[in-house]
Amino acid sequence: MAVRLVFPIILLFCSLAGAADVINSKCQARCGNVNITYPFGIGAGCYLDDWFEIVCDGEGNSSDPATARPYLRRLVPNLEVLEIQIEASRDYYSGRSTVRVNYPILRTCGTSYNEAPSKQPNSLEGSPFLFSDDSNSFVAMGCNNLALMTSVAGRVSYGGCTNDPINCTNSTTSTNSSSCNSSSDNCYCNLNAIPSGLSQFTTTIRPVNPGDNSGGCKSAFLVDRFWFSRNNFTMSNPLLHPSYVPVVLGWGINQTLRDSLYPTGSTTGAPWDPGFSCFGRYPSNYSYYYCYCFSGYEGNPYLPGGCQDIDECELARAEGYINPCGSKRCKNTRGYYRCLRHQVVDIIIDNLSTK
Repeated sequence: MAVRLVFPIILLFCSLAGAADVINSKCQARCGNVNITYPFGIGAGCYLDDWFEIVCDGEGNSSDPATARPYLRRLVPNLEVLEIQIEASRDYYSGRSTVRVNYPILRTCGTSYNEAPSKQPNSLEGSPFLFSDDSNSFVAMGCNNLALMTSVAGRVSYGGCTNDPINCTNSTTSTNSSSCNSSSDNCYCNLNAIPSGLSQFTTTIRPVNPGDNSGGCKSAFLVDRFWFSRNNFTMSNPLLHPSYVPVVLGWGINQTLRDSLYPTGSTTGAPWDPGFSCFGRYPSNYSYYYCYCFSGYEGNPYLPGGCQDIDECELARAEGYINPCGSKRCKNTRGYYRCLRHQVVDIIIDNLSTK
């Protein structure tokens, strides 16, 4: 006797391809406690352009490798690198390429402060770096202190802060103030709205009241505003007071470097490699392009093949998330996924004997 049996079989598919954050394995990926991410690099052939060359100072001179410090070689002075971040989003305001560096502050102590203004030029001109306007604040510390940000020629004022001899006052709408007197050096105010696209400026500090000979040190500096708000930064002891503070620099690549990233020189992205793109901003007569991985991709857009497809279906399973397709079958595609109905297959078995 022949029996015909029909079994509904649900066919499940999964893609095992995963996304990886790619780094140039031929080059040194770390200096001290800092990850060196391409286009930055240490050694010939490990950076995209000379401006991104890193020198690892102190490596091999100590039993503790963590004491080594990375510096941007071409900038003068050579700025110590604290952190490198790669563009994470197409939205310029939600994820930009930045590098945190230790930057010198302007400080003066003693009676010479009343004799003449102290000035410090700050320039990134000609480089692919800019002072980040949304990550930094301009800060003045010390009583009887008028601190200004101006253009290098002094013809344009970008703003400033005033700490008068009696009270700390702030000339901006953002206020960080406390009572101040001649024995307090920790009074400060900050200017949050610094210009965008700023590549150079001059810091100047002078007394609000030239006849006031109150002691203590005065300083003015650009600083990473998030770092400043988290740290109890004081000037009580000038010997313990650091000469550098963290500053965030935005960075980008020029058009020639941007074009070199695309396959066969295409500036629109080839159909067979759609994982990244670059968009531009044009401050200070210099074209800056920030590259990013498309939605559905992850990795480093500055490396060849650095943006890898994210398998959303496998990622959901691996991390215990709910199937993004609900009761339907999830199928990964480049940059996204599709939701398909489950496939049902009839299996027919003939000549099945019941004996």
